[in-house]
Amino acid sequence: MQCRKAVAESGRRKLADAGGLYLLVSSTGHKSWNWKYRSGGKERRLVFGTYPDVSLTEARELRDKARKLHAQGIDPGVERKQRRAAAEAAAASTFREVALLWHRDQGHRATARA
Repeated sequence: MQCRKAVAESGRRKLADAGGLYLLVSSTGHKSWNWKYRSGGKERRLVFGTYPDVSLTEARELRDKARKLHAQGIDPGVERKQRRAAAEAAAASTFREVALLWHRDQGHRATARA
């Protein structure tokens, strides 16, 4: 109920949950789940998504998964960036393959325009 009614009068407002998880409420009304942790002696933040798209229960589950990675010595933020880069590379190679197949099969029909 507090998440739904949260409003920031000026600037940003943090509503703390537990274990570094908090709901960040901006002055425009945007609400996002964040997790604050330390890695390599520096404070880091990981954003789990916007409220209400990500519920409190889901945010806690995501925090717990990230904490397990962190306990294994893996920085969850770096791991997320690596996953995204791998997904983008896979999507790019798929597009390249489709484009090459199209060019091989249909390229002779294309004409140059002046």
